[in-house]
Amino acid sequence: MGETQVSWAPYHELYTEGRMPEIVADDHEMWLYRGPLVCFWIVEHHYPDRVLRQFRYPTLIPADPNVLRSVIMSLHGITHGNHPNKDWSEHHSEHYNRAENMSAHLWQMPKVDGMQL
Repeated sequence: MGETQVSWAPYHELYTEGRMPEIVADDHEMWLYRGPLVCFWIVEHHYPDRVLRQFRYPTLIPADPNVLRSVIMSLHGITHGNHPNKDWSEHHSEHYNRAENMSAHLWQMPKVDGMQL
């Protein structure tokens, strides 16, 4: 597959033409949130600095994750079937609390060649 066969900015046209779903456009702050996203027992860390090219920004060297690899591997090992009656909001309270305060954990785009992205 060649570079011309890949859509490097798949969302740009939808956004500029107003065809992006309203909930996505309204929650644009979430696009720059750097931290855990929680859905029941599933916790995935979101790193917007790793997907900049999709949003028409230059690709940069991403910052180090702010969570240990052992923690990520532990989270990926959790399955619902092993814990059918578990209170996941309590079990993942640290992640829930950070996600609920999303605006305090927004990734700041660095200056590149003297320009703010």
